[in-house]
Amino acid sequence: MKDKQALVPDQQVGVQKSSRASADFDSVAAARQFFQVARKRLLDINNWQHICSGLSSTFILRDVQGQSIAHRLPEVGDYIQIDVPGPGSDAGDGHDWVQIEAIDDRMDEADEVTSMRVRPVSSPLNSQPDVAHFLDDHATSTFLVSRTGTSVTAEIHGRNEEANTDTHSLLDKVRNMATAVGAWLGFSDVQWKSLAKALVDQDN
Repeated sequence: MKDKQALVPDQQVGVQKSSRASADFDSVAAARQFFQVARKRLLDINNWQHICSGLSSTFILRDVQGQSIAHRLPEVGDYIQIDVPGPGSDAGDGHDWVQIEAIDDRMDEADEVTSMRVRPVSSPLNSQPDVAHFLDDHATSTFLVSRTGTSVTAEIHGRNEEANTDTHSLLDKVRNMATAVGAWLGFSDVQWKSLAKALVDQDN
């Protein structure tokens, strides 16, 4: 799909990361059927850690009031609460938080794609204004699954990643820098590669 990369923000500052995995099928019909499976896995955020044994963080979908969501698909404006291994964010009451800012479905005769983009934000569960994430709010993560012909692909793109040091908490400054550096040294690569593989795993 020619406009698939338009779903990923341009890289302007900091670090960028990308992970991909693909599955090939004998027919377009089989690929179309499996694309729907991969799409369902992508949007089933609460179950990411269950389909992916290499995912050490846990993810919980929450609505704009911070209430957990179990029986509907994610929507723009929803939050994702993340439990990252190690010390948690003070601003997030021990958790990291992102908000879904875009969900996109596109298709044409040959291709299909579903994408979801998130950005670090403050916690919806307290009144602290600081971004509750080890990355600042320039960063985005774009998760997408696509089908081109007989191939289904999962991609995860991190863009404009900088450590979140603009916080009132000295502990958060230190924690966020250490966690960001760990992610850039390979921790996030392992997780996102594992998730991308799980989204298109035909035996999962």
